[in-house]
Amino acid sequence: MVRQLQVRQCQGKSELRLAQAIRREVFVREQKIPQELDRDGRDAEALHLLVWEEERAVATGRLLLLPTTGQAIAARIAVLADCRRRGIGTMLVRALERLAAQAGVGRVLLHPHAFLERFYRQLGYTRIPGGLRVGSHRLITMQKELTTPRFET
Repeated sequence: MVRQLQVRQCQGKSELRLAQAIRREVFVREQKIPQELDRDGRDAEALHLLVWEEERAVATGRLLLLPTTGQAIAARIAVLADCRRRGIGTMLVRALERLAAQAGVGRVLLHPHAFLERFYRQLGYTRIPGGLRVGSHRLITMQKELTTPRFET
């Protein structure tokens, strides 16, 4: 049986709590990242997406807009373990890019785990200098230039 997937922007505090619960499951429980590193105080200023499978939220990601630089940071991208390898991560990243483009952003940055570099390269991201450490995890910096569609007249 094929289950219907839908990406929607979080509406209200209850959906934000669902997004945070997915992050807690993936980052804190599974990857052993301290919860205080995930809860960075920037959720209120970010746009959040949830991927729904039927009535269950199975993935999340957030977008921080940096209007003064024309950039956005895609972050906190998490897919529940039992839902991976089904294209949900790709669907989520593409939706974050569309959200950024709708906001007039020209470039999306992200800081994935180094082992995810190949996944993001397949989505058009390139690695650039820089990176960080989150707990014991090494993160890299990647970017993608968004193109605006051209309309023929």
